[in-house]
Amino acid sequence: MRFCARMRDELALTHPEALVCDFGHIGDGGVHFNLVVPPDSPSATDPAAEDALRDQVIHIAVRDFGGSFSAEHAIGRRNQAFYDAYADPLLRGLSGGLLQTLGGVRIGAARFD
Repeated sequence: MRFCARMRDELALTHPEALVCDFGHIGDGGVHFNLVVPPDSPSATDPAAEDALRDQVIHIAVRDFGGSFSAEHAIGRRNQAFYDAYADPLLRGLSGGLLQTLGGVRIGAARFD
């Protein structure tokens, strides 16, 4: 909740158009910090504005609050830079080795290659 309060304060200054629409399972601390930018806002169609907003939120979440940049939905291409910046180098090496070992293997709907 401290993170949510801080982000509301910071976003009011840096991205006042962003609406905070949290959801999740507050009982165990699994809050999903969700932002919505109204479609009529100039930043809604500006990729640089979206990147700046994403960078601000993720850097504060990870650096200042020990949060995650990927939640339970894995890393994905959009979060690769955050993975490179924040994931422990040992973990990155182990993950890379695992992916190399599983190269071309399909497990359920996932394909590792």
